[in-house]
Amino acid sequence: MHKYVIAYFIMPLKDSTVYVEENSPQHITLCQIYSMREKYVSSLLKELSKIAGCLTPISAVTEEKVMFGPNYDTPVIKISIQSKLRDLHLQLVETVNKFNPTYDFPEYMGNGFQPHITLVNDLRIKGDIPININSFTLLDCGLNDDLFVKVIRTFSFQ
Repeated sequence: MHKYVIAYFIMPLKDSTVYVEENSPQHITLCQIYSMREKYVSSLLKELSKIAGCLTPISAVTEEKVMFGPNYDTPVIKISIQSKLRDLHLQLVETVNKFNPTYDFPEYMGNGFQPHITLVNDLRIKGDIPININSFTLLDCGLNDDLFVKVIRTFSFQ
């Protein structure tokens, strides 16, 4: 089974783009990483396309910088959780759940959803920066030990 994730990229990526996981472009994870059978991908793509076709852009704002991760050593900037953003997260999770996924971090789903941008490559983002979430992207994270991530498709909102 491959691992997948759904995210919003601050700077959009083209479909089929491949990057090394440790150099992940800045993004907000909308549906945590999960394992799913590859045979379900085409059906998932159809479902995600339907969702995107009904959405309008979501305005969000950055908040304070905090430390995440198991050792609290990963700097992130939190994103304000507005109802539309939480609703999008829940809608994506509900859709993915139709395909019997196994989530790597189920504690960050539903009430545990904490939208944020991981601060890598010395990126400096301050609080109160507006973000216009106008798409989401399905990513293939490969098998358990793969280091590469591939953009399957980006879905733009209306």
